[in-house]
Amino acid sequence: AFSAFRFTWDGALLTTLWSLCHGGISVLPDGHDLANPDAAAALAYAWSATTLAATPSFYRLLLPYLARGVEALDTVILAGEALPGGLVARHRETLPGVELRNEYGPTETTVSCVASVVEAVPGTIAPIGEPMGATTTHVLDDKLMPVAPGTIGDLYLGGPQVSDGYAARPAATAARFLPDPSGDRPGKRIYRTGDLVRVEPSGDIAFCGRVDGQVKIRGVRVERHAVEAVLESHPGIHQAVVLTTTNAFGESALVAFWTPSAEASALPGTHDLMAYCKQRVVEQSVPGLFVPLGAFPLAASSKVDETALRHLLDTSVGHPVWDEHSKRAVPDEHSKRAGSGGVRLP
Repeated sequence: AFSAFRFTWDGALLTTLWSLCHGGISVLPDGHDLANPDAAAALAYAWSATTLAATPSFYRLLLPYLARGVEALDTVILAGEALPGGLVARHRETLPGVELRNEYGPTETTVSCVASVVEAVPGTIAPIGEPMGATTTHVLDDKLMPVAPGTIGDLYLGGPQVSDGYAARPAATAARFLPDPSGDRPGKRIYRTGDLVRVEPSGDIAFCGRVDGQVKIRGVRVERHAVEAVLESHPGIHQAVVLTTTNAFGESALVAFWTPSAEASALPGTHDLMAYCKQRVVEQSVPGLFVPLGAFPLAASSKVDETALRHLLDTSVGHPVWDEHSKRAVPDEHSKRAGSGGVRLP
């Protein structure tokens, strides 16, 4: 099994122990290989990896190199971030015979505990699936009562793999580890994940964003991952990340960072992307600023480094310029330059 996670991050547990317990070999790339997708793919090929685990952000970079042929590969496991439909489609095109699994689970519940085999290309975000093993899932409202089927609620996880809490942090432990409301396990607790989900008619749990990932834009609650999925459906965009910022009026606003698709014959401009979004989301969900990048920075966890993106916004691109009458973003000199020449992180 090939694990594209640093060994110091909990994601490495996805395949490392499983592989060793089954008498297999666990292949762990070093820092150099994780910084070079072609080197990582070569390592997976050299060891004839049958299973590969990665974050969606890193797998997006790795996938073109896997197309050259890791013949033994039969399963890809993605975890750590929301899995957009566009990446599922690229996987199907590049590795049509390789099973794709979407796995979910925070550190506090011993990593992977909910999973699904992604068989169809989702319209936006792939479902995280159903609980594994003895894991229990609860979709509750703010009074810890179950929500109606198909209704969005907070995801809580239970089961023997739930940890005891945070070391020397009793207040944080009390806030996130709560008594099991079912009452059938005296003394047992469930963990509040901070993720919003709903249960589909199929029984799959659909990820609907983070509680802290939602923001109100001019009175409307917006989930940034949904906006990212819309942008990634644009033929000229390879990957998109949407962050919140503050405009000149002190109001919340959206900024979209994006990288171009390799197949794009021409790069879309700010007005093109605004028009594209307007046709698919409510007006408040349309980002006010679009920042093109050569590539996204990755943190040590192999997830997109949002802190680096915010630093780029503050120092290189600046804040959106807002029309006082319509309170809509208008391109400033920074965004004009970004739209024509692109912005790269140092």
